[in-house]
Amino acid sequence: MSEILIFLLISGNTHHVVVSKRGEGNRSKIHLLYLLLMSIIERGECNQTAMLSGAMMSYQQVTLYLNRIITGNGLARIKNDKDIYAITPKGLQFVRAYQRLMQLMSPQLETSGVAAI
Repeated sequence: MSEILIFLLISGNTHHVVVSKRGEGNRSKIHLLYLLLMSIIERGECNQTAMLSGAMMSYQQVTLYLNRIITGNGLARIKNDKDIYAITPKGLQFVRAYQRLMQLMSPQLETSGVAAI
């Protein structure tokens, strides 16, 4: 039987629940994309430094995922001289889809003996 761990990540006024099984390793790539986009949603327009603290990621992670999200049209660079970014409708669509998926997973967590937060 695998042990399920629940982490509560607090970013600004928002709380994110991360569920993982022991031995699965670090946060998934999809979850990191979600956290990065959420940090931008919470702040509105922001720079890379604000994303670092909001998503609780390293500089290397933010740089990697930032490029992926921009390439996928999830973010737009709105001020090139200061590298200020804003989320696009496609980025919002990703966040909503991720949140729906997590809601669908909640009943599974409750039936496994772990209460959802």
